[in-house]
Amino acid sequence: MALVAVVLTLGLTAPTTTLAATAPDLGTAAGYSVFGKAGVTNVNAATHVWGNVGADSSVTGLIASQVSGTINAPAAGVEAAILSAYGSLAAQSADAALDLAGTNTVSPGVYTVGATTLNGTLTLNGAGVYIFRSSSSIPVSSGAQVLLTNGATACNVFWQVPASMTIGTNAVMVGTIIADTELISLAAGATLQGRALSRIAQVTMDNNQITEPTCATAPTGPARSGNINVVKTVINNNGGTKTVADFQLFVNGTPVVSGVTNTFSAPAAVFSVTETNNPNYTRTFSGDCGINGQFNLNPGDYRLCIVTNDDIGTPPPTCAPAHRSS
Repeated sequence: MALVAVVLTLGLTAPTTTLAATAPDLGTAAGYSVFGKAGVTNVNAATHVWGNVGADSSVTGLIASQVSGTINAPAAGVEAAILSAYGSLAAQSADAALDLAGTNTVSPGVYTVGATTLNGTLTLNGAGVYIFRSSSSIPVSSGAQVLLTNGATACNVFWQVPASMTIGTNAVMVGTIIADTELISLAAGATLQGRALSRIAQVTMDNNQITEPTCATAPTGPARSGNINVVKTVINNNGGTKTVADFQLFVNGTPVVSGVTNTFSAPAAVFSVTETNNPNYTRTFSGDCGINGQFNLNPGDYRLCIVTNDDIGTPPPTCAPAHRSS
């Protein structure tokens, strides 16, 4: 049945007014952060998944210490649940057409995105359900990001992709990705606050942090709060051996665990992310953090701060100059 789309013009960074979208029932798929019917493959020991990982065939390159959940292969009944959720997303009338290229700010609704590339910053502004439907594959360029503001939450963001989604190096993605016939691929350093669900094909990973989305109950009464998730990535390409667990993380001095969402009082002018230092690793901040690991937090905000440590190698031993005999 053909879908009737009401096409609206979306200006850069201009919020839009749209109709209500409805989150699909994910069924048994809701229990998985990663599922690939044809398999799940990881090629980097620094990858970590918060949640369960499943496949109808095999899961390779992931061990129990990299998964804060269970690894299930085979995972019965998940493909049918994904197909049902995919159909539910397809059945909803579109509110607007959206070109993912460049910088956009949108409010809750159902968006048709065609065959465009997400290559800039997509800001989701406001509480509610966001659905992005493609007619083809969706490439996500290196460094592209999806930001959550003013009450938008990862558990209410959905990507319906008939083919593949390829997420580039160090990109920051948000939401449940449902790829119907092809794979979901995450390049080195990419992070996902959501789920990667491939109904027919594989999910492939390379030094990624994937965190299962959670929907917190909105605060009532005078108490106001926002959510902060600090994700640690460790790159060992110069002989380093450290892991995520070797770097203790703090938000304003309070210890936090990588990939776990914590609630803090808001509004607050400045939050600072710090960690234990290691002289053999450089540190960079990305996501919602500034270059010094600082950001503001308003009530209802969700902030994802990514801390990347890259080994610089152990300095070679110094030798004392030889003494010449006279």
